[in-house]
Amino acid sequence: MRSIFRNFLFVLKRFRTSSLINILGLSAALVVFFIVLIQAHYDFTYDKSYANEREIVQFNILKDNDNSVNMHVNFQMPALIKERIPEVKKYCLAAFWGDERFDVDNGNVSPESYQIPYIRVTPGFNEVFAPEILQGDTAHLFDTPEKAMISQKTAERMFGTENPIGKVIKFHFSQDATLTVQAVYRDFPENASLKNGIYSHLREYDPSEWGFFAFFLVAPEEQTALEEKINTSEILGEETIKHMEEHPEDRVLCRFTSMNELYLTSGGKGGSKRVNTTLSLLAIGILMLVIAFINFVNLSLAMAPSRVRDINIRKILGVNKATLRLTIAMESVLFTLISIGVAFVGIYVIKGSIFAQQLFASDLSLSAHVGLLTITSLGVLTIAFLIGLYAMHYSTSFNELEALKGSFALGIQGTKLRNVLIVLQFTTAIALICISTFIRQQNDYMTHYDWGMPKENIVYLPLFELGESAQTYGQELLRDPRVKDYSLVRDLPGHVSMRWGREFEGKLINLTVWSVDDRFFDFFEVDILAGRKPEHMDSVYSQIVLNETFLKEYEFDESIIGKDFAAFGQGRVQAVAKDVNFQSLHEPISPMAFGVLSQWNNFNQFLVKLTGEDIPGALELMEQTWNKFSQDPFEVHFLDEKMDMLYQQENNMASMIGIFGLIVVIIAVMGVYGLIVFNARYKRKEIAIRKVNGSTEKEIVLMLNRTILIQLGIAFLIAVPVTYFAATKWLENFAYKIDIHWWVFLFGGIVVSIITLITVSAQSYKSATANPTKSLNKD
Repeated sequence: MRSIFRNFLFVLKRFRTSSLINILGLSAALVVFFIVLIQAHYDFTYDKSYANEREIVQFNILKDNDNSVNMHVNFQMPALIKERIPEVKKYCLAAFWGDERFDVDNGNVSPESYQIPYIRVTPGFNEVFAPEILQGDTAHLFDTPEKAMISQKTAERMFGTENPIGKVIKFHFSQDATLTVQAVYRDFPENASLKNGIYSHLREYDPSEWGFFAFFLVAPEEQTALEEKINTSEILGEETIKHMEEHPEDRVLCRFTSMNELYLTSGGKGGSKRVNTTLSLLAIGILMLVIAFINFVNLSLAMAPSRVRDINIRKILGVNKATLRLTIAMESVLFTLISIGVAFVGIYVIKGSIFAQQLFASDLSLSAHVGLLTITSLGVLTIAFLIGLYAMHYSTSFNELEALKGSFALGIQGTKLRNVLIVLQFTTAIALICISTFIRQQNDYMTHYDWGMPKENIVYLPLFELGESAQTYGQELLRDPRVKDYSLVRDLPGHVSMRWGREFEGKLINLTVWSVDDRFFDFFEVDILAGRKPEHMDSVYSQIVLNETFLKEYEFDESIIGKDFAAFGQGRVQAVAKDVNFQSLHEPISPMAFGVLSQWNNFNQFLVKLTGEDIPGALELMEQTWNKFSQDPFEVHFLDEKMDMLYQQENNMASMIGIFGLIVVIIAVMGVYGLIVFNARYKRKEIAIRKVNGSTEKEIVLMLNRTILIQLGIAFLIAVPVTYFAATKWLENFAYKIDIHWWVFLFGGIVVSIITLITVSAQSYKSATANPTKSLNKD
């Protein structure tokens, strides 16, 4: 063991440049590899932390004609499934309708207020998900609306060290409504669909309300067979089955799917951005590690001729061959071990940065992933040892007597292998930079796409307790010339979540519903194509405005205007509006309705359109006016920033791939630079003779760089079709997308070429300008 370390220190000292390149390149690659591995583990273990994970399935509906997946269900269908399919052990429904503001009486003048996730569930939730109960009693917990189960961290936040059991929590906007804490559960991990907060009773809703998620407990071996049973008339009804037979375009498939699969693929054929992104990042991380090890192999091949004499002298002096081979093989293991340590330090530094928090959902703390990192590190060290065996085999393969006669050049096979590996490095670097550019272009395209409605100079704030006084608040704002208009909505553009399924005019329809007020259409400049725009809030009838796509998909025409349309009571079709992109551009426009509903409690957000002049002053006016109507904090946000967040994943992906691409370039250039150093050393006599015979410095630099230029050209020719295929497949995730421009490929090739040539030409120029007399005398 002592000889192994002695030899390693000798290599570090004698080959300082290549050693530094190996350590820095491998460390950078390992930082990327470990981080993407942690993120991939986060994604692939999403929703796998529940005690009954293998038996939990979520109900979802796959639509045949466009392969879209709907994970919502009404209140009645799950109960029917449980009643008629005995293989279903338990079921529950959950409503994830966002955060709620709660108050806790702490004995002070005013209660403390908290904004906390509020999840409503039906009895059966604890049997399905089996959360770990730390305190309290869960018996009959979700039978009535007055009881609650809260997470451990929520309990600590609201009650500190006090026992939370029996504590009363008040709804901020309805002080008469209270919840009594009956149980405390251990928080679900971050990579879980179930949020940590307050869980309480979910009351029964009308069958037309499809705003719930249904979860079932089914034995794994029964799950596939049960899908046949839920797609029968016994569950769906004779009328639905008959309609799908007569209208194949409306055919749907009800399914039981594991929650992890839905998270990764959304349940649709061909997957979704999430699983593709995860696999892409994992592939890049692995490729980064491969490229770093390629550098090690390349530099080992380049160093081999200068080490042959030393190695064979040891063999002649009687050094045990097995010991000598093990010593050489362990060099790569020790290089890798140092690099792993440096990588861990790098991750420790990176994990707390805003950059890491924005790009990665997972916790990058080393302590949270000890097992994963230990196993992976052992695997990396094993690969390093195998690479060391190759270096050992090559370095010890020369005949002792021939080795002592003089220096050796790299053999033909070694040269071919090295050139292939360098081309692979350059190909990867060019491809990553091109792909990053395409992602950035697509993100910019979506960010600046015309949704069919204005989004600039619009701010929004939670409605909180304003209620119907919001109208008075809005009218007072309009007195200021900096305020153009206001409107009230249930959801923000890009985040509309209410879905209705019902029978209308003899057809089964399913559509997204955006609850809006009568000012909405002027506020967002939504064109009315037929009928009359709602002009007031009717306290009896809900006014429904359908979009063009609804008419096309369900084969209606303008004659449906004036027809009755059930909408939390009485309603009628008021008009037909021009299609508007109200959701993400990942999906095409779908059937929807703007619902000017008769109930005021359907609004959550207050929108204000500003002129754009003196925005800080206008916001200050809004806050001053707000304080006249509400004691709640003034929370204002810009709508365009919120809508741009729909494409945060693409933005993050572009940033990550761009950064990883540059790291690949740097690693490749470092390796090529090391090879140039060795080549110049071996060719110093040739360089000196050429200079004596009249070769210019430019010609010598070109000679040293000629191989690199050829390798860059070959890499570019390979990278273009590979990148084109990858970009085309990725863009299939979007209904609205950019064209693939030729100049992006040229840009990627030029960036890699410039960085490479600037770096290696500096060393080539140094060799070309060296004094030829010294080189000839030395040789």
